[in-house]
Amino acid sequence: MIRRINKGTTRSPAGGGPKAEPQLGLRPLEPQTSRVVLVHGPKGEPVGAGCLVSDARVLTCLHVVRLAIAGKAPERGDRVRLTLVGVTNEPVMTATVLDLREMRNKSDFPSDLALLGLDEQDSRRLSIEPVEFASPLRYSGKEFGVMGFPKGMDFGAHSEGILRAPDRAGLVQMDGISDVAATQGFSGAPVWCASLQAFVGILVATEDDAAKAWCISSRLLAQFFPDLPVRFRIPPGDRPIINDREVDDPNLVMFGRVANDGRRSLFCRYEWKGKRSLRVHLEYRCLPGSEPPRGGFVTFITYPDFGNDDEDSYELFTKIEEGVAANYIEPNRCFTVAAIGDAGDTVLTLNLCDVEGGPDWFY
Repeated sequence: MIRRINKGTTRSPAGGGPKAEPQLGLRPLEPQTSRVVLVHGPKGEPVGAGCLVSDARVLTCLHVVRLAIAGKAPERGDRVRLTLVGVTNEPVMTATVLDLREMRNKSDFPSDLALLGLDEQDSRRLSIEPVEFASPLRYSGKEFGVMGFPKGMDFGAHSEGILRAPDRAGLVQMDGISDVAATQGFSGAPVWCASLQAFVGILVATEDDAAKAWCISSRLLAQFFPDLPVRFRIPPGDRPIINDREVDDPNLVMFGRVANDGRRSLFCRYEWKGKRSLRVHLEYRCLPGSEPPRGGFVTFITYPDFGNDDEDSYELFTKIEEGVAANYIEPNRCFTVAAIGDAGDTVLTLNLCDVEGGPDWFY
């Protein structure tokens, strides 16, 4: 039996009564397209894009909002007209500017962000789960795809290319390799990475003559919108190679030795499960007085070849609730565990060999 879970009903109760409006879900499109939002200008023309991050919120660029409201300085409460491209029937809705960054100058691209809220009656019509972004250890060399609305292509166009490492400001360079360059009209669009099966940022700036663009990374997006779900990732192709199991400890090399940075801390305790079986309980905790967590997840990084045929234990994605993320592993020898939180802003490591309480064979 398949159970259907709805936010509301589409059937009238027995005896009549008003019929609830049908709910709208995502169309069966490519993942990089289904979350794209078209932002309209004063005359209905496309002026940019956005990302439908949930059934109530849209992320876009501040300069796209400025174009949508006829060039005036955006303010909270301004109204913006949108088409939800990836939603059934492509509904046209109006959203309100809920939050925005104040750009210090025209080149302050990391601050070129705005958060839009759909009207409550429109949000109730949507049945859409929050979208997850990824913050990879390495951007460089990974492919990207992005859909925008350049001039003369109101129906949308796709651009593809290769990502480069983030710069000092946290912007990720995008080198185009397709016939369509990511030009004006792509701003605000979510940037998809197929190898991660997730979005890695939203496009913010372009250099048309050089077929280059830049996106605001997921880490920076979570600083602006802390509720955005972001998983830190080290996919198989980026994982370190172990040449000497007795010496190599990649987590220490990549992340250092900090287990408590004054804001977050990483603990563990041992639980004996048998003569040769040990369970290690891990706990990542936000310390009292520190800022709330961002990104919704903590990724525990164990050891590149730890695991079995049924699961990948190297990346343990754990939701953080009330400032705590807890998980466990059952290793057969000692190594260092890393915990990545706040969408990649916080990195902690704990050498299990430094923790007392385990059996002799573990060390």
